[in-house]
Amino acid sequence: MSAPPLPTASCKPLKVLYVVMKHDYGVPEQGLSYEHANFYGSLVHMGCDILYFDFATLSKAHGRTRMNERLREVVD
Repeated sequence: MSAPPLPTASCKPLKVLYVVMKHDYGVPEQGLSYEHANFYGSLVHMGCDILYFDFATLSKAHGRTRMNERLREVVD
């Protein structure tokens, strides 16, 4: 038996709403978060169409309520 064919370049990239903290605990001085360091590169390498939503930065800048509203807007 042969393996199924691999997807071709004509396939649409997977759309990913990537909701993470870019920096560890939202603090840039602490470096990149575990999620960013371990998943972001893999998704990029796979060719995913990524919409990056850094909830910690948005929450700090605009407050938790507005960040949640914005996330809902993006999802809708």
